[in-house]
Order: sequence, then structure tokens, then C-alpha cells
Amino acid sequence: MLSANADVPTQLNQIYDLVAKKVDYLVVGPIDGSAVIPGLKAAHAAGIPVVVIGNPVAKEGDEYVTATRVPDDGQMGLGSAELVVQAIGDGGSVVIVDGLAGQPAVVLRHATIDPYFKEHNIKVLGDQPADWDSNKAATVTEDFLTRFPDVGAIFSMDGSETPGVLRAAADAGFKGPVIGLGGTATELAALTSGKLYGTTCMSAGQNGEEAINALEAIVSGKPFEKTQAVVSPKVTKENANTCPGDW
Repeated sequence: MLSANADVPTQLNQIYDLVAKKVDYLVVGPIDGSAVIPGLKAAHAAGIPVVVIGNPVAKEGDEYVTATRVPDDGQMGLGSAELVVQAIGDGGSVVIVDGLAGQPAVVLRHATIDPYFKEHNIKVLGDQPADWDSNKAATVTEDFLTRFPDVGAIFSMDGSETPGVLRAAADAGFKGPVIGLGGTATELAALTSGKLYGTTCMSAGQNGEEAINALEAIVSGKPFEKTQAVVSPKVTKENANTCPGDW
């Protein structure tokens, strides 16, 4: 089990090393859905089945993937957007503490969030990347609340950023709702304490379990779906105990 610590070249080298070692199967969580393709191509050429988890691979690399088990980022984005509207109503205003600009997860989330906000006349006063970093998220939130002190809600695009968002919101005395995305252990604690209005529950453990189920099907020769989304339901304080918060 290897971690590339969010570094694309390291991940590629790890894949190449595992291919050279002739492993039987690979489970890969791509840091970058396009940059990982040469490594997946090498595994495919060596006859090594690849199961992708976490983030999807770009379309041009799909032929090198045996099975994909990833959360539906569009569904997660829509779920959190619905919570924003639930919290502030049609015609309200929001600022978005975004993820890493251009990453597939961000693009897919915005593909559902943006039209939903437009449909409900939600005014996005600001949208700025915080690169999945909690400290950057705090800085972005602080800047937003300085420029837009009367904003209706804050939308944290990912659970990794939510602690920084909540910290900055508290420091600024912001009393409106904060909505997250991902269902981290930190987000769930904030839900139960009333600091976070709601989030969508992405279970890393369930994603891993679905990947193992796919591997078992590959090994046994049983039929399986090549692509399968891992469901991420909406959670609030009332049903926070239904989310495992396993990341």
C-alpha cells in the first residue's frame, strides 16, 4: 500500500515500479485523472487489471481501466447545493471556498452546482480555490467575509477545507449557515455541535469495499459493471449518525 502524498510524478513512478514487480492487480486512486494515464497504460500492456477509486480517469484513459468505483461528484455537488438552498432559500447569496482549480472532481461538482444555483436564483458573490488545504481555506473565508459581510451562506467544496472555513467563520463572528461536502470525521463533529448546517457523506471505506468487490468479481470471473458510482447521501445534524465519517 503506497501513498504519493498528492505528488503526480511520485504516483506514476510507484505504478511503474509495481508493474515491473508483476503484481497481479492494481487499485489506483488517481491524483490527476489525465496525468495517471501512462501508468495505467503500462499496467494494461502488462496484463494487470486496474481498479480505479477516489477520482475518475480522463475519458482517453478509460480503455486501460478494468473497473471504476468512485463517488459521483456531480451527485455530491448537487446534494450540497440543495442544502445551501434549504438553508437560505431561493434568491439568497453564497460564497464558495473551492477545491483545486481544474481537477476533475471540481469540474464535475460545478456541472451540477452551477445550474442548480441559477435555477434557484442563488447569487454567488465569490468563488475562490483553496486547493483542498484547510489553512488556505481559512484565508479565503476570511477574505470573503471581509468583502461580503452580509453573505447568506458559506459553501466549503470539500471536507478537507471545512475546518479552516469554520475557524475563520467563527473568528469573524459569522452567524449564517456553513455547508460542507464529503462527510469527514471533522465535518460530522461540527454537524453534531451545530457549527455546520449540512454536508454530503462520502465514505472512503465504502469506496474501498466496492473496489474489493470489483476485484473479487475479476478474480472469480463473475460478471460486474465496469463503472459504478458510490452513493453519497445528504446529512444534517438529525441524521449525522448515518455517516461513518471514515476519513
